[in-house]
Amino acid sequence: MLEEDGILTGEVSGPLVEGSKYDVLCKLVKDENITLEECVAVGDGANDISMIEAVKLGIAFNAKPALKEIADKVIDNKDLMEIIPLLETKTNPEENKKESTKIEGNLDNAMDLKDEYEKKLSKISEEREQFNQQAKKYREIRDELNNSLKENLNVAIDFRDKRNKINEEVEKNKKLRDKANEELKKMEWSSGRRDRMKLENEIKKIDKIIETRVLDIKKENKLVKDANDLRKKLMEIQEDEGVQEEAQELKATSESYHAKVVELSEQAQEYHESMLEYFRKTDEIRTNADEAHQKFLEAKNNASAKHEDFKSVLGEIHKVNKQLGGMRSKRRDIESRASRKKDREEKEKAEEIYRRFKEGKKVSTEEILLLQKHNIV
Repeated sequence: MLEEDGILTGEVSGPLVEGSKYDVLCKLVKDENITLEECVAVGDGANDISMIEAVKLGIAFNAKPALKEIADKVIDNKDLMEIIPLLETKTNPEENKKESTKIEGNLDNAMDLKDEYEKKLSKISEEREQFNQQAKKYREIRDELNNSLKENLNVAIDFRDKRNKINEEVEKNKKLRDKANEELKKMEWSSGRRDRMKLENEIKKIDKIIETRVLDIKKENKLVKDANDLRKKLMEIQEDEGVQEEAQELKATSESYHAKVVELSEQAQEYHESMLEYFRKTDEIRTNADEAHQKFLEAKNNASAKHEDFKSVLGEIHKVNKQLGGMRSKRRDIESRASRKKDREEKEKAEEIYRRFKEGKKVSTEEILLLQKHNIV
């Protein structure tokens, strides 16, 4: 990025980046003779992960979820000015001390600690996957049971509707039967049948007294005479033949409606029992579906808890990686300084050899090679 008077112009110069951003960062660290512990990196995508993990402060700026998960700080607003307070906070030695992983010893110890965290992470990942598989299994069982529940409930409702429809027909036929019976009763009373029935009952009553009681001859003769007189009156009462035929038709109609009522009632009862059976099945399925749902929630919660453990351990690995980056950078710095010191000493030695050579003194093959190495001859 080009700048002018301390302000970025938005233009760029130089070659395009080769290799990863982490590689570029490492080159920059080496060129500037600094360590990764002294660096801050800002990124927004998965290709920034290695760079974000390596530095002291990694910032995810309007980033993808994968980067947010491992970053030290997350900025979701599109304002780079929000980075400044984070830099100021990060320069606080006490805060740096709190956020860094306490790694005792050398680079080997740090690598051992990282290996330990990675093994723990692998175990947690396997356990989380097991819980996820359990959750998937119970979710499928629950969904299958809920589908079966809907099917059985629809069948139960269908039987209920059929029962109700038949019951409507039952009530309809009952009303028609009762209406026919009322008309039959009115017809019988209006046609003299009422008087006939009254006389017949009186005759039956007298006959029963004569048959069941011990009477003196006078009283028995009187009852016999009364019964004969009633029979004579009964013979004098004649029903209208047309009325009799109509009454018979009404009676047959009533019996037909009654038979229909019985038939439909039995059919309605069958539908009712089938409805109850499917409602019972529905209750059983609902209970099993609820149990599967509870197991699904339990497995899901366990998986979520393992995921939180996973993120926690991943964060520890992230901290260790930063420490490793710092250690490696410091080691490279030490090696670089040692190399430069060695070069200086060798160059000084080579200059001394060259001075002796110009004075005509003899030099060894090894000394000649040293002179060639530093381009003195």
